[in-house]
Amino acid sequence: MSVPRAAPVVTVSLLVAVTAASGAATRESATPACPRLADAKGLPQFGRVFTGDLTGDGDAERVSVVASPRAPGACGIFLLVRRERTTAAIRLPPFRPGPARESLRRGLPRITGLFRVDRTRRLDVVVQLDRAAGRAEYALYRIRQGRLLRPRIAGLRRNRLLWSRTGRHRAVFDCEPPSGSGRLSQLEAELEPGGFWDFRRETYRSRDTTFTVIGGFGVVVEAAEAAAHFAAWPLRPLATCG
Repeated sequence: MSVPRAAPVVTVSLLVAVTAASGAATRESATPACPRLADAKGLPQFGRVFTGDLTGDGDAERVSVVASPRAPGACGIFLLVRRERTTAAIRLPPFRPGPARESLRRGLPRITGLFRVDRTRRLDVVVQLDRAAGRAEYALYRIRQGRLLRPRIAGLRRNRLLWSRTGRHRAVFDCEPPSGSGRLSQLEAELEPGGFWDFRRETYRSRDTTFTVIGGFGVVVEAAEAAAHFAAWPLRPLATCG
């Protein structure tokens, strides 16, 4: 009699196992896989399309942010450059954890504009990656030999340019005049104990895949003197880039 009683238990166990496996497969299929770079050209666009000459050959490219909204944000958001049937893409970091739509619904990452940084006709793409009250972070992207890349700017935290007008920290970045000089500067000021401000400036020269440091200075000033410095700082992150 013990054998017939055991059979239903085995059947139930099998049903539980099959149901659990089915649920796991459903959850797995609910999250799309990471799109490949080659898939970027077929993804929906988010935000404005910019047009400009990123290669310096006289013809314009179209630049936009595209994404797979339900894919993981860490791999599902792209900067896409189109030119007739040719495309180039690079992944953008998300603004928020989770699916890409969590970042996109907050408007980041987004293209700030196309700017002439090099001493050529080529334009670079500046993308805003992060924001908080009174501050934001940006990254620079460029086309070289048909590929999109993000140049390394020596010494910058997370390789991001900072703009801030918060009470204890001020920062701005711009291209060295005249526009297209091939130089980029990051200026920062931080409030020190005692009410003094520590001003720092680093200047970088473009080397295609990197920006190397070519000069800098630092000075500590009193609050009254710092106010005069702040008055001359631009309200926009990029002051003189053409």
